[in-house]
Amino acid sequence: MFNNPEELFGGTRSMLALIDLIYAAAENASLWPVVLDRISELAGGREMFLASSFTVEGANIVNIARMDQVALKPYIDYYAGVNILSKRCDELYADGQARYSHRAVPDEEFERTEFCVDYFHPHDMHFSIGAKIPLGAEGSAYMACMRPKSQVAFDDRKGLLLEALVPHMQRAMRMHLRLAQLTAHEAGLKQSLDAFGHAVFGVDGRRRVVFMNRLAEEMLVAGDGLSLVEGRLQAVGVADDVALQRLLAGAVSSFAESLAAAVLVQRRSGVAALTVTAMPFTGVGQRMEPLAALVFCADPERRQATRQTLLRALYALSPVESRMVDLLVDGFDTNGAAVRLGMTQETARFYVKRVLAKVGVKRQSELVKRVLQLPGLG
Repeated sequence: MFNNPEELFGGTRSMLALIDLIYAAAENASLWPVVLDRISELAGGREMFLASSFTVEGANIVNIARMDQVALKPYIDYYAGVNILSKRCDELYADGQARYSHRAVPDEEFERTEFCVDYFHPHDMHFSIGAKIPLGAEGSAYMACMRPKSQVAFDDRKGLLLEALVPHMQRAMRMHLRLAQLTAHEAGLKQSLDAFGHAVFGVDGRRRVVFMNRLAEEMLVAGDGLSLVEGRLQAVGVADDVALQRLLAGAVSSFAESLAAAVLVQRRSGVAALTVTAMPFTGVGQRMEPLAALVFCADPERRQATRQTLLRALYALSPVESRMVDLLVDGFDTNGAAVRLGMTQETARFYVKRVLAKVGVKRQSELVKRVLQLPGLG
């Protein structure tokens, strides 16, 4: 047995290099095949496979190394469902523990199975070793390393190597999922705000623009009232810009008022001035940049949006949660909202707590103020 895990990897430097590569793959998915190739090399396998059961779009990982791409599709389409090794190993081994095919299913039995005859042997695979990587509510991932029958079965040394990597693979894949969730939320937020009737900018604590919807992009291209200078919004008129910068500074300040302020920004074209409103943003589920405030630029000539449209876009509220907010803003208390929505008071309180958490406020009064400061809602 090995006294130090470094011995399994050929030294400390080699072990740390692989661990660093695993975490790099969490951010750059193109590195997963490189990770698998290195693990396969250390484990003495000829093929390597990694698959996740993520349900978030863009987060699913299905990667192979040292394995013919032709072998992947039939496995996903059919043979994963008849994989006797996976089923037996799930019963025999704990999550994170090394799983040995020859110990889960004896050779005599395995060689009579459809999975072995029609899938493994045509691709010259027989022995395998792997691990199930638990990912909590997100599901699980499986990694497996394979060898042909001409080689001996995997030994305990290779199993210890995989088990040493499981915690790092687990953390890295959770990071990968979190990044994919943020990306998906950003895409959904942008799509929703593109349908909103105002230009919307997101700014960080230094007043730099880190997000904008389609109308905001069009407004900057037109340059009629607002422009982007060194990453910051700027009004074309000197007096208007002074007022705008004061507005933005107040919105991103840690001492920002609970209600939003607004300024008028005149346009060179002479059409009606833009109404620019800024509000602090503390909602959950925002993108990776530290989004400190939202800036809405309302054009009087454009249609208005509903309150629910914007609430669902900004804070990922469900239809029921959006309706709950509407009722609270209209003056109903939690009990009254419960009656209107046809739910129990306990369920209503649950939804209110969820809404408060998503919007980033602690009390219903703060929620109402936050909603009322949203601009130009019809």
